Amino acid sequence: MTNYSYTALDANGRTRRGQISANDTVDARQLLRAKQLNPLSLSPHRTDTKKRPFSPLHSRRQLSAAALALVMRQLATMLAGGQPLAEALSAVAQQTTPAATQILRGIYGQVMEGQDFATALAKYPHEFPALYVAAVAAGERTGRLDQVLNELADYAERSREMKQNLLLALTYPILLGLVAGAIVIALLAYVMPQVVEVFDTMDVQLPLLTRLLLGLSDLIRQFGWLAVLFAGLAITFLVMTWRTPAGRLRLDDLTLRIPLIGALINSMEIGRFTRTMSLVCGSAVPVPDALKLAASAVNNRPIHASIITAQREVIEGHSLYLALESSGYFPPLVLQLIHSGESSGNLADLLEHAANLLETEFQSRVKMLVGLLEPALILAMGGVVLLIVLAILVPVLDLNTLIH
Repeated sequence: MTNYSYTALDANGRTRRGQISANDTVDARQLLRAKQLNPLSLSPHRTDTKKRPFSPLHSRRQLSAAALALVMRQLATMLAGGQPLAEALSAVAQQTTPAATQILRGIYGQVMEGQDFATALAKYPHEFPALYVAAVAAGERTGRLDQVLNELADYAERSREMKQNLLLALTYPILLGLVAGAIVIALLAYVMPQVVEVFDTMDVQLPLLTRLLLGLSDLIRQFGWLAVLFAGLAITFLVMTWRTPAGRLRLDDLTLRIPLIGALINSMEIGRFTRTMSLVCGSAVPVPDALKLAASAVNNRPIHASIITAQREVIEGHSLYLALESSGYFPPLVLQLIHSGESSGNLADLLEHAANLLETEFQSRVKMLVGLLEPALILAMGGVVLLIVLAILVPVLDLNTLIH
């Protein structure tokens, strides 16, 4: 049990303050209503510092994308089956993760007090971004909340799937590169000097390749720590630069100019934008507001800035197609679909079609990039190892020739 300090109104409209013991905030509100008190505020008593409950406005993210999608899907299913929102929240809260249970109970308590579902979600910005709040608010206004929640679940699942696919695709090349680098450094710094050391006591002229690699080996052993230090400083500089708005803008712009990588990032970001636009436009959110919400889903700063510029142009009366075309980041096919959507009044569906095309293109680009990286790393590693082996074998063969 936790002690809560409360402020409430009695039946005569007078303000009452006091303390009450309850299992959680939902239980405390119910106990106060049973006493004919309408709770205005409720907070843990200051002596209960060890049992401080979940604080929605000052917490880090508690729900994973998978848990969020599951909660949205379960709520949508129950609402589509005719369950009232409060009952659906209570039922889902009993069959989900502990973190989700705590959040849903808090939302349930606010809904029971008469707040809109969207308003209750807005109290948990770490769990439900502005995109979710706006879509839910539109769903409540239009009476299609269950459909909107299903669409939000699809959106969360697709976002998670894209991140997982990218991570899985890049894990093997990254591990291969790290292992290859470690093997090459070990061969150069430790194995090769020990093998070639036998020639130091003989009056044998080492081949040029062997001398060059021995020099590189000496550099690694004597000044390797400097390379590690410079790498650490470079990473620190990049991180500090990325944390500043101007620095992140420059770094994001540079990443877009890298061959293959830049096209991959552009495809991913525009795909995320069109998917988000499709969701919010389908929820009857006005296009200027939809642009602002969709821009928040874009991580690349130059693309984000171009969308905000497009939003201002749309507010001034320009078409969405022309506003986005001037940015230079949108493929012609996507722009044509947006233009057709504006002309036909079917913008949400054509944006979804564009998002599907871009996500397919993104997956293809990832596969192509991984397909190039894997053999390139293997060939590079094999080439370096071959050079090291030759640097060791050539003097051995020369020595055998001299002996014979």
